[in-house]
Formats: sequence, C-alpha cells, structure tokens
Amino acid sequence: MTSPSRPTSTATSSREPFHRRRRALLRPADTAPRLPASDGAAALVGSLGLVPSVNASDSFILGEPVHGSAPDIEGQGKANPIASIRSAALMLSHLGYTDAATRIYGAVDAVLAEGQFLTPDLFDNAGKRGTAKTNEVTDEIVKKLMA
Repeated sequence: MTSPSRPTSTATSSREPFHRRRRALLRPADTAPRLPASDGAAALVGSLGLVPSVNASDSFILGEPVHGSAPDIEGQGKANPIASIRSAALMLSHLGYTDAATRIYGAVDAVLAEGQFLTPDLFDNAGKRGTAKTNEVTDEIVKKLMA
C-alpha cells in the first residue's frame, strides 16, 4: 500500500531507461514552475526590460535583450528599450570600448534615477507606473549621452 503523499510510478518495467521511469514519478503538483535563469534575475531588478545579454566567443559577439520580441505590444510604443541599449553597451565593453560603454550605462542610470521617463513595465519611487513611450525613453537616454 502506498502513501497518498508519495507519487507512484506508472512505469511498467524497471528495464525502461531511468529518465522515463523518473518522469513517470512526477506529478504536476510535485514540480514548481521554472523560469529561465535570466527571467529570475530580471525579476530581482524589476523588469525583463532592464536586463541585457550577450552571446560571445573569440570570433563573434551578439547582443540582445533578455526579453522576447513582445509581439503583443508591437507598434504600441510600450516596449522598454533599456535592455537593448544595455546590450549594446555590453558589446562595446567586450570589444574594448569601455569608455563608451560606461557613458551608456551612466545615461541609462540617470534616466532611471530621475524616474520621469519610464515605460509601463517600470514604477517610480512613489509607486506610479511609467507612461513614457519607447521613443521617449530612447530620446532621453540619447540626450544624456550628448550632454
């Protein structure tokens, strides 16, 4: 007799490969939803729209934001451009242009600290959701870079 709290195997033979037997022991209630590590890290900083990434080797580098393409908000001006901008800074840094990368990080950080140009995925210090459009945030970062 098995305990109701322990899952029972539906495997018919112990000769089945272990991974199949193990999978049979799991029930949906036994597994927690899993986020990719990058999504979990993004949750710690507040938004996927803030987290850059690069794929790099000795012969190439590709920068891209951690978030997906967000087809549900395409053309609405709601996408946060900061992860893409920070990805460019990561690429510059990897290529040895650390001064330029540092300037980009500084401009982005200044815009975030001011809290006036935040996309809807971000909140200011008072807890108010951002209302800025993608191009407004980008323009403000460029202004900081040019200053």
